[in-house]
Amino acid sequence: MKQIENFYMGSLRNNEDYGFHTLVIKAINNLPPVEEGQTDALKATRENYIAQFTTFDRAYQQTKKLDEVETLEAADAEVDEAYSASRIFINVMRRHPDEAKRTFAEEVGRIYDKYEIPVKLGYTEELAVLRNLLQELESYLEDFMRSIHFDEWVTYLSEKTDALEAALKKRAEAEGRKSKGIIKTTREAADEAYRQFAARVNVVADYEGNGKYDEFIDYVNALIKQQKANLKARATKSSNKKDGDLTFKPVDPTETEPKE
Repeated sequence: MKQIENFYMGSLRNNEDYGFHTLVIKAINNLPPVEEGQTDALKATRENYIAQFTTFDRAYQQTKKLDEVETLEAADAEVDEAYSASRIFINVMRRHPDEAKRTFAEEVGRIYDKYEIPVKLGYTEELAVLRNLLQELESYLEDFMRSIHFDEWVTYLSEKTDALEAALKKRAEAEGRKSKGIIKTTREAADEAYRQFAARVNVVADYEGNGKYDEFIDYVNALIKQQKANLKARATKSSNKKDGDLTFKPVDPTETEPKE
C-alpha cells in the first residue's frame, strides 16, 4: 500500500517550507470526497493542518510588509538613478569637443562597459557590481576626474551605494528577528500539523486499502522528492565552496552569475 514518505523539514529555508505547504494544501482539495454515511477519518488532522498553515501564511506575508523593505526599495531606486545618471553623463562626455576630456571620458566609459548593468540585478549582485565599479573609478587620479567634474558623480554614486548596503543589512536584520519570532513558531506549528496529517493519511490509506488516496500520496511524494533534491544540491554546492568572510570583494567582471 502506498504511503507518504517521512520527510525532515527542518533543513528547508522558510520560503521552501512555505512553498511546500502551499502546494500540499492546494492538493487537499483534490482528496476523494467522503461517501454519504461514512465518517471523515481525516477531518480533525486536515482542519488542524489548514488552520496552522493559515497562521503561518499570515505571519509569512507580514514579513514582506516590514518598514525596512520599503526603505530598501527606496535606496535601490536612488542608487539606480545615481548609476544611470552618472553613466549618461560620462557617455555625453565621450563626445566632448576637448580631446583631453574626451579621452578621459572614454577611459571611464570603458570601465562602465566592463560591468553588467547593476539596475537589472538583485540587490546583492547589484551591490557587488557597484562596489567593483567604484573601486576602479576611485583608482583614477583626482585631477583627471575634476577636469570633467566626474569626481562629484563618483562621490554621489558612492554615497547611494553605501545607503543601499545599509538598507540591505537592516532588512536582513529585521527579517532575521521576524524569523526567530513569529515566523519560527508558526512554521514549526505548521510543520507538526503536516506530519500529523500525513501520518493520518497513511493510516487511513492502509486501513481502507482501496487505493483511493494513491493520487494524493504520489503527488505529495513528488513534492518531497523535489525538496530532497534541492537540499542535496545545496549541500553539494556548499561543500565545494571555500570558507571565507562575506564582505564584498572585487570579482572578475567577465564572470557571470545567476540572478537573485
